[in-house]
Amino acid sequence: SQDWIPITLGVAATVGHVFSVFVRFRGGKGVATAAGAVLGLAPIPLAVSAAVWIALVWATGYVSLGSMAGAAAFPVAVWLLQPGDWYVLAAGVALAAFIVFTHRANIRRLLEGREARFGHHATS
Repeated sequence: SQDWIPITLGVAATVGHVFSVFVRFRGGKGVATAAGAVLGLAPIPLAVSAAVWIALVWATGYVSLGSMAGAAAFPVAVWLLQPGDWYVLAAGVALAAFIVFTHRANIRRLLEGREARFGHHATS
C-alpha cells in the first residue's frame, strides 16, 4: 500500500508553508495548510477539530488557543473515529506537535496575559 504518499505530501506542504523559501523561511503557523492536507483523508476527525477550534475561539477569543487545541484534537479524533488508520494518526500527531511548536510565541504571550483576542487589541 502507498497510503503514506498523500500524507507525506500534506506534511511537506505544511512545513513548506511555515518555512517558505519565498519569504526567507518565515511563514504562517501551518494550521490552514494542515487542515487542507487532511481534509480528504480524515474529514470527520477534521470536523471534530474544527468544532473544538470554533468552541474555544468563541469561548475565549484566543485564535491561537483554538488552533492548538483543534490541532491536538485531530489525532484523538482519528484514533477514535478511524481506528487502524495508522498513517493518518501518525501524521496527525506530527502535525499537532508541529503546530504547537509554531505557536510557541503565542504560548508565551498567553501565559503573560498579552495575547490578542479575536476582535480586540493586545494588552500591554
